[in-house]
Amino acid sequence: MRKMHLLLVFLVSQVFITKAWVGVNFALMQQHSPLNPQKAAKMFNEAYPNVKHFKTFIYDRKYLNALQNRDATNVLVGVPNEELAIIAGDVNKALEIIDSVKDFAMQITLAVGTQPLAPWWNNQFAPHVVDAFKMLRQAIEQRELKGTIQLTVPFFHGMLSKDYPPQASQFAGEYEETVRTIAQMLKEDGGFFCINIYPWFTYRANQGVISLDYALLKHGHNVGGKYYQNLLMVQIAAVREALLKLDQEFDDSKLPLVIGETGWPTAGHKDATVANAATYINNVVDMAQSGAINVFLFEAFDEGRKEALEGTLQVETEEQNFGLVDLSGNPKFNIPQLSDPTATGPRQVLTVLDDPNQGGACETNFSAHPECQGALNYMFANWQNPHYAPFNLEPTRCSLQGYLHVHENDKCPACPCAAQPSSCETDFSAYPDCQWALDYMFANWQHPDYEYYKLKGTRCSLQGYLNAVENKCPACVCGASPSPSPDPSDSPAPSPSPIPVPPASPSPIAVPPSLSPSSSPFPSPIPSPFPSPFPSPSPDTCHDGVWNGDEEGIDCGGSCSKTCHCDDLGPGDAEYFHCPALQRLLQSGGCYYLEEGCVAEDDRLVYCPGLDMATVMEACSQKSE
Repeated sequence: MRKMHLLLVFLVSQVFITKAWVGVNFALMQQHSPLNPQKAAKMFNEAYPNVKHFKTFIYDRKYLNALQNRDATNVLVGVPNEELAIIAGDVNKALEIIDSVKDFAMQITLAVGTQPLAPWWNNQFAPHVVDAFKMLRQAIEQRELKGTIQLTVPFFHGMLSKDYPPQASQFAGEYEETVRTIAQMLKEDGGFFCINIYPWFTYRANQGVISLDYALLKHGHNVGGKYYQNLLMVQIAAVREALLKLDQEFDDSKLPLVIGETGWPTAGHKDATVANAATYINNVVDMAQSGAINVFLFEAFDEGRKEALEGTLQVETEEQNFGLVDLSGNPKFNIPQLSDPTATGPRQVLTVLDDPNQGGACETNFSAHPECQGALNYMFANWQNPHYAPFNLEPTRCSLQGYLHVHENDKCPACPCAAQPSSCETDFSAYPDCQWALDYMFANWQHPDYEYYKLKGTRCSLQGYLNAVENKCPACVCGASPSPSPDPSDSPAPSPSPIPVPPASPSPIAVPPSLSPSSSPFPSPIPSPFPSPFPSPSPDTCHDGVWNGDEEGIDCGGSCSKTCHCDDLGPGDAEYFHCPALQRLLQSGGCYYLEEGCVAEDDRLVYCPGLDMATVMEACSQKSE
């Protein structure tokens, strides 16, 4: 019977890691009048019965009994930071902890500390993390519970010395060895890497640079040549890249990521509102149930006595208001995927009206495409984002599911749309550069620099690009069918007209003269008289999405044909590619920020990869005095 129990718990442990789930942090100690654990577990279960994963900050059996009585299946049980030094040198203390949690029918994972490496602890706990982990690991083996009880360490996101763009991410030197050692043991034991990530704090520290909608996970950005659906996805990608820099074995398959804490306060700041918290939390839940990440929301109840930690971005009024449920058991807002017992997968928030396929025959069985529903939800909310302009999308299931099937690595099953004729405006009187631009594009559309736009060698595809991206031609609505019937708009452009070459048109976005893009085109059978966003062929390193070689930004500047300028940025991006220029400006006392994709002088900040934020803040502070 004991062997069968171990087997069952081991199988549950694999579900903890591989199956999509949403958990909640369960803490009561910092309430003015702490709720009884049994009462608190009952109230939360009545509000959100679908939550079966919990995380605690202490290994108190009263908490675990209360959660087990309310059908919890998995608990990440906290071992306080203050006990790490004792555990590190005393196997009996480690055995005592294992004995206190081993008899529960739930899958138990021990959290060795809470962000124990964070600088605000003044190095009290960091020296003991690895030894405490090893001692608890030894105790698990002594009790013959290997594979039954797991271990992890909830790290803090600030361990990354660089986190933007994700491709440049790495852990700060003082944390590398500890993280590598812990990650290696987690990989060997089949555990998961746990890290706390709060877009809320990132947004609050970078207001004016990062938009509220980006932090609320309502839209995404193109970062370093790759599109990310929201800020949290960028931060997750940064953690993974930093792990891979430590060891290429630390990939998704061998070392899964779990977010130990994330949340949004409902009071204490102008943007800490119930409405914003509802938006953020529901979007996180959709991400999790789409298979993007497993996550513990912070937190079940408000903690009115909680204080802000010195040296952090915390503010007491915010810290006390992260709860999902009030102290009477009433949800502050609805999370339908956690409150509705019949809910499965992400929310059905599509905006399709009558015919769900809108003129096509869409496959609706998503069993082999677990991310499809969440991706469709996202696309219906964001299809008008300029990032998608070259794809000529429409707000129909057929158009958007077809895009996700073809262009997002088969994220959804196929959706062949009914053929629709293409329609291109042929009056170029208001666009004097259009014919020349079309000639140029027909000669160069297969150049690697255009690969991102998935162009086709048709008038519709290329004129659509020149309209949406470069504003050099009138609109061209392409047919939705992957193989539309022959249409004049899909025919090759005529030979170049022998009309006089017009002067070069200005760049769509004005930039300071010092950062103006080059106007010399790359070699072409048809000379181009207008500025191109991709002027000339470049070394291989200029197309790898990494800031390397003599580049002044990611794949731009230096030997690269692409000049680092404002066109590389989207509104609200916390990114600036021409970093050497920024460093020089800071040295002379200047501070720059992004506004509508351009650069202007002010006292506000812009985050520059490779530039120490403290330097930026100091320079701006000195200027404002």
